[in-house]
Amino acid sequence: MTNKQIVSIIVVLITSCWLLIAVGRYWLADVKYASGSGAHKAFQISNDPQYILSEYQYYLEAYQKNPAEPAIASDFGLSAAYLATAMRAQPATAGQLASQSLSLSQFSINASPKHPNYYKNLTRGLILMSEMDPSYLDAAKQAMQAAAMISPTDPRILYYLGVITSAQGTTSEAKLYFQKSLDLKPDFLDAQRQLKN
Repeated sequence: MTNKQIVSIIVVLITSCWLLIAVGRYWLADVKYASGSGAHKAFQISNDPQYILSEYQYYLEAYQKNPAEPAIASDFGLSAAYLATAMRAQPATAGQLASQSLSLSQFSINASPKHPNYYKNLTRGLILMSEMDPSYLDAAKQAMQAAAMISPTDPRILYYLGVITSAQGTTSEAKLYFQKSLDLKPDFLDAQRQLKN
C-alpha cells in the first residue's frame, strides 16, 4: 500500500468512528428520553413520587446526550417543575429546580417558537409551580395566550387558559374558556368536568 492509501484508510476509519459515536449518543439520548416518558406515564397512573425522580433522572441523561433537541429540553423542563413542586419543603432546592424548569422551557420555545406543545409544557410547569409562588400564574397565562396565537383551534390551550383564570379567581372568564374549549372539542372530558364544578 502507498502512503496515500494508508492516509485515506485512516481518515475513513476516524470518520466512521466519529459517526458511530455521534449516532450512538443520539440513540442513547432517545432511549433515555423514552424511559423518561415511561416514568412520567407511570407517575400519572400511580401518583407514586418515586417516578418523578426517575423521570427527572432519565430526562437529565437524555438532555446531557443531546442538549440541542427542543423536545427533550421541553419535557425535561416540565419534569423539573414536577420535582420543584415535590421539593417545595426545601426552598433552595425547589428554587433551583424552578429556575432550571424555566430555562429549559424557554430554550425550547426559542429553538422552535411556532411549536405550541412547548408553550403547553411551560404552562403546565408554571401552573404546578404556582403552588410555591402564585405569580407564576401570570406567566402561565402569557404563555398560553402566545400559544393561542400560534394554534387558535387547539382546545387544550383554551382549557389551560380556563384553569389559569379559575386559579386566579376569575370564574366567569374561566367558564368562557372552558366553553370555547368544548365548542372546539365537544367530547373534551376535562372541560366538561370544569363546567360542572
